[in-house]
Amino acid sequence: MLFNYNTEYRRKIGRVLREIFVNIKKHARARTVSLKLARRDGMIVLCVKDDGHGFSAVEGSTGGNSFGLQSIAEDIKAIGGVISVESDPSQGTAIEIKFDFPGEGQRCLSEP
Repeated sequence: MLFNYNTEYRRKIGRVLREIFVNIKKHARARTVSLKLARRDGMIVLCVKDDGHGFSAVEGSTGGNSFGLQSIAEDIKAIGGVISVESDPSQGTAIEIKFDFPGEGQRCLSEP
């Protein structure tokens, strides 16, 4: 499990990652996908990049996979996070998600 925060917090992060990878599989036709996880300035930063068929800003906001992106943005906002999406039809997509790191006395990993 990702965090000892609460079950809903973990579910939202899991759902977001699952939705991102489903979107990549369904729409991007990527050959390469990278996932980076870092702790920066007291926050968790997740970055997912692919080299697939990206989309234009208009396409992402009016059709295609916009429901998936809306769902992702809502889940991230619900946990106090922010999401940035950069995409180009010829260069793939990069999604960066930032959210609070567990506070002092809380563990990142579940106890065994």
